[in-house]
Amino acid sequence: MYKLLETLEQQPSQDEAIALVSSLRQGCQAILRHALGVPPRLADDLRQELDRLSFAFANEATPETADRVRLSLANLRTLLTALAHRQVSPSSETTPEAVAPSTTAANERPASRAQGKRERPARIWVSKIHPNQWYFVAKKCGLCQGTGKFSYSTCGVCDGSGVIYTDPATKLCGFCKGVGWHQGRTCFGCEGTGWCRADLPNPNQLYEFRACAWCGGGGWTQNGSCSICDGDGWNQIPKAAPVCPSCRGSGRNQYGSSTCSPCRGTGYAPVAVSQPGGQPPAGTPPGSAGYPGYPPPPNIHELMSLQVCALCKGKGKFRAVYFCPACQADGYVTVPNPPKRCQGCGGRGEINGSICAHCTGTGWTDGAIYSLPPGRAICKRCNGQGSIPNGVFCSVCNGQGWVIATIDPLKKACGMCQGKGSIEGQFCPACNGGGWARMVLPAPERP
Repeated sequence: MYKLLETLEQQPSQDEAIALVSSLRQGCQAILRHALGVPPRLADDLRQELDRLSFAFANEATPETADRVRLSLANLRTLLTALAHRQVSPSSETTPEAVAPSTTAANERPASRAQGKRERPARIWVSKIHPNQWYFVAKKCGLCQGTGKFSYSTCGVCDGSGVIYTDPATKLCGFCKGVGWHQGRTCFGCEGTGWCRADLPNPNQLYEFRACAWCGGGGWTQNGSCSICDGDGWNQIPKAAPVCPSCRGSGRNQYGSSTCSPCRGTGYAPVAVSQPGGQPPAGTPPGSAGYPGYPPPPNIHELMSLQVCALCKGKGKFRAVYFCPACQADGYVTVPNPPKRCQGCGGRGEINGSICAHCTGTGWTDGAIYSLPPGRAICKRCNGQGSIPNGVFCSVCNGQGWVIATIDPLKKACGMCQGKGSIEGQFCPACNGGGWARMVLPAPERP
């Protein structure tokens, strides 16, 4: 797998690159079938990065395309590193470097996911949203119906908040009809949320949910869970996408026995989406499938990148805890570009055996320490490192590397300690060890 990535990095011809991406996709599908305990997010991100790579190579080479290819290849390396740490089935000696190509459909679900075995809620339902990531709205959790409790305990789907965050245009799950529960177990289609999965970033509302043509919107076929819509009965389709002319919207081939190849069973022809408003690029014929899937939205892929989690080293496990608290067992994290190591822990994710408070164990900064908001400044006691010499935990900033205080808007250094934060080894009484001059507010005017 890594050899294929190295070959792609050598800038092969367009036809060779498309063939290599196809082989890479088949190899990843084979690994996912044999690996155990793969989080749904890892499988989904792997597919999306492969789709982005296919889309980049299918278009004319430009400097922007080259940047996208570089980012996708870097992200794929991170994802494969996280995948390599997953346990492999004892009955198979398959390794990432020696995987036979598979003829599995590109949209087939991993075995663990098809059987309803979900290790954790997928990426789309999280309460901590980065401002540069996808645009979500809060929806009432289906499993607990907004109460935050389920079966005398905290709801595991919404973590007790009563809401989940998803695409504004999401629909009620077609299988459980929004209750998140079916026949005594969590709904496999929506993972208990009650809402269909928003698998594609949709900040500009270029996509909409349409009923799955293969299962008729019910999320279930005679063979089990629908592999086209992942069991929730809906597919996220570009608004400009017409009905597939090959299958006329049925999602099946002419014999009705397998999925339609042009639309991959969705019933709608894939179109390129790269301009606001959902319109395809100029000159794109209606219904043309210049790319086998859905391209990424503008400006999102370039802002973020995937990096290996520092706390678990990509394994998804941390000490005696099964799920790594930093990456939620994914083995990798999403960080703004360009990625920068956390100054508090030096990119290790830990400080003296404790999880770094600034990066929460990821080892990567979210940009706050480089562009601090008003009221924050780098701690002068530890110089933004979170610890003082000999590895002693900085008590001024609590290991975060920055301080929250009422400081001068011009960020003037403290006059008593000259901005050092200490005097002869003792905390400066003027700035409380922060190293910054505190702002003196004028007396309020009398009416």
